Formats: sequence, C-alpha cells, structure tokens
Amino acid sequence: MKQLYLTFKESMKEGKHVQALVGVALFTAFDVILSTYASIRLIPNVLTISFASVAVAASGFFFGPWLNGIAGIITDNVSYMLYPNGPWFPGWMINAMFTGLFYGLVFYKQPKITLKRCILARLGIVLVVNLLLNPLWMSLTMGNTFIYYLSIRIVKNIIAFPLDVAVLYYVLKACERIRNRQGMHKFTAK
Repeated sequence: MKQLYLTFKESMKEGKHVQALVGVALFTAFDVILSTYASIRLIPNVLTISFASVAVAASGFFFGPWLNGIAGIITDNVSYMLYPNGPWFPGWMINAMFTGLFYGLVFYKQPKITLKRCILARLGIVLVVNLLLNPLWMSLTMGNTFIYYLSIRIVKNIIAFPLDVAVLYYVLKACERIRNRQGMHKFTAK
C-alpha cells in the first residue's frame, strides 16, 4: 500500500513539468484518434474492438497515474464532444479515468516491462472495466440486462485478450527503450 501511495505521489510531481503535460496531451490526442479511426464496431453501440488503450498505457508508463487519470477524464469528454454517440453519461468517464489510473499505477517507473506485468494489467482492465463497469453502464443507458451485455463482452474479451496483451507488451517495450535512451526515470538500487 505504501508503494502505491509513493507511486501516486511521484506521479503528482510530473504535473509541474511542461514536458509531461505536453506528453500527456499528445497521448490523449493519440487515444482519441485511435478510438475513433482505428476501431472496429462489430455491433454498433454495443461491441467495439479498439487498441486505443495502448496510448493510455504508454502515457501511464511515462507520466504515472495522476496525470493519466486526469487525461482519461479529458479524453472521454473530448471524444464525446467530437464524436457524440448517444447521450453523455458519466460512467464512461469513470471507465476512462480508472483505466488511466490503473495503467499508471502498474507501469509508472518500472525498471523493466515484463510479460507477466502486462498480463496482470490487462486482466485488471478486462475484469473491472470491460466485464463489470461497461455492462453495468450499458444496462443503465441502453435498456437490456447486465447479463446480456456481459455475455457478449466475455466472448469478445476471451478472444481479444492474447492479442491485447501482445500489443501492450510490444508497445511498452518500445517505450522502455525510448525511456532508457532518453535517460528518463533514473532508478536507484534498493
């Protein structure tokens, strides 16, 4: 628990740096673009395949949970203003904020990206956001039951999980190389 607090505290310091704010803004724009133009809508308003979360994970890797959680709120609202899809609902903003916070907590200032960490991070997002919150928000806003939306999402997430983890792992390994080349996030021996 202390480590989570320290990670969050360190992340809050990133907000004082212009480079971090610009970087988060770029990843936020990348997230909006990927979720809009690089997603496949299998069932309109119900089931979409998108790799936009890799932009969120990369932002969390570089800038931590604090800025990434705020970026999630901004991303959701900007996406809705640019491409409204039904009435605005705060639940989607909670999903985006949680995703940003969670990826930031899992990846921020980690000396090495591992496949195990990517699996655990993706599993956390799948369980909390994709299989709990999304079906709940959809049942509240679209009228079908929670079980209906959950059953659709279970199948999609089982099929997409290995691909999502692989993409997440390779993108974050590239981010790790960039960070190490740039000398960001100096690590001290414990």
